Amino acid sequence: MKVSVIVPVYNTRDYLNRCLNSLVNQTLNEIEIIVINDGSKENIEDIIAKYKEKIVYINNENHGIGYTRNLGIKKASGEYIGFVDSDDYVDKKMYEDYYNYAVKNKLDMVVGNYNKITKDSIEKVKIEDFEPSNLYDNKEIIIKIDYGPCTKIFKREIISNYNISFEENLKYEDMPFVLKCLKHSNKVGYINKYYYNYNVRDNSETTTFNE
Repeated sequence: MKVSVIVPVYNTRDYLNRCLNSLVNQTLNEIEIIVINDGSKENIEDIIAKYKEKIVYINNENHGIGYTRNLGIKKASGEYIGFVDSDDYVDKKMYEDYYNYAVKNKLDMVVGNYNKITKDSIEKVKIEDFEPSNLYDNKEIIIKIDYGPCTKIFKREIISNYNISFEENLKYEDMPFVLKCLKHSNKVGYINKYYYNYNVRDNSETTTFNE
């Protein structure tokens, strides 16, 4: 398998069809789509049924997004791992282009741009260009990239060899994960594409705060 994509699902029924449709129609062959229901209060079984031939589905109790992503990593068999939030969606060429770019340049991590979508606008969010390198040869990478995992792919070997996982009791669990992957990557590359569509919702995990 070339790429495993992990999709945690929690109360995103209204967006799930669009998300899964964008994944099962990827142009990349040998893609594994791991969908994990994190104890969602909404019934999604009818939606899942439409895709059951093309996805790996895990129905789980609610443990939070960190735990759920870690479970997906344990189940993944791809050479690279990607993450998609279930209220977002991606361009059908995303994982083919990311994978080919990674293999061509012998990358452990690929970083891309994204579209930030609100009720009223679509904003193209571009990170600053950099040539394939690593954190030790180009320290500026640490301030050029964003720290969400969904606009990236990570070599599974790096995650496994260094026991990298998401924090399970932390609100912004993704930042330490991306930092650790960056630290241990021999080569990181940037692809100037806007393939990921980030849907900004009121009361979503990334737009709510607590003490």
